[in-house]
Amino acid sequence: MHNVEWQYYEGLSQLAEPVTEKLYYLIESVRLQRIEPKVVLHSDEILTLSSIDQAYYRQMKANTHLIPAFHPNVAVECQTGRGEYVLFHGKLSVPDNERSAIWLITEVFSKIDIPFVVAGMEPSYRLREIVAKYDHITLIENPDEKHMVDLIKNAHINLLISFQQAGIKLKLLNALFRGRFCIVNDPMVSGMDLKSLCYVRNSAAAIKQTLEALINAPFEQSKINDRKAVLGVQFSNSENARKLMELIKFN
Repeated sequence: MHNVEWQYYEGLSQLAEPVTEKLYYLIESVRLQRIEPKVVLHSDEILTLSSIDQAYYRQMKANTHLIPAFHPNVAVECQTGRGEYVLFHGKLSVPDNERSAIWLITEVFSKIDIPFVVAGMEPSYRLREIVAKYDHITLIENPDEKHMVDLIKNAHINLLISFQQAGIKLKLLNALFRGRFCIVNDPMVSGMDLKSLCYVRNSAAAIKQTLEALINAPFEQSKINDRKAVLGVQFSNSENARKLMELIKFN
């Protein structure tokens, strides 16, 4: 289970702006909520990606196991030193990502002169218009995988926020395996036990203050070592594959 799906779609319905989109996500949420008890009833085991989802399905008396998401990273590849910009990335056609990008621009980066890059697939005309107002903000549309990896690695700060708590945030894993400093809000790390590797800030004022404190600070080897200690165990693809194989054998 990548999410508690009906909650995820309910959240999308609250974030979407066109009425037709809101209605679509709401109808899907109701459908998913109706089918969910049957999924639980006919499942031998339910595997969840986050501890919050695991607790939810345990309340439904399901046999649950926490196996974090598989991802494309084999080892921590962060670079020491400094980058020249702050990066927000994600699929920009997703309502939560668009809302997050616009909020960061209007509430944080419109008030500071730190270079800010927004990168992702399918940005809306509205987002393009807002970015165009600021000389120090750049929108990179539809970067290929290599370009996105380079953007994450070369950024000084990966700034990732979400207004939705559901599921696990793969883009945060990519930023922690490949990037330098990470500033996030609480929904980004919900159920992932990764707060120790990030700067968790929830208000625009707190994000702005932390950006200004970190933008000239070098990213040091000690922080890379901290990431290796956590990510190399909890988010090891080979270890989680082994756990999955054991469950399959048991059943």
